[in-house]
Amino acid sequence: MDQHGFAHDMDFIFEGRSDGLWFRLDYSEETLQKYPYHFHLQIGYILE
Repeated sequence: MDQHGFAHDMDFIFEGRSDGLWFRLDYSEETLQKYPYHFHLQIGYILE
């Protein structure tokens, strides 16, 4: 894994809109080769 991880190179799944925009990245066979743990990463963007 490089210095800044691997998530920035991955395609996130759009979760929806409520108070902002929400995206999710789940572990896969591809991520398990770089990071050997099951995970769920959720990122939200809120405009103020």
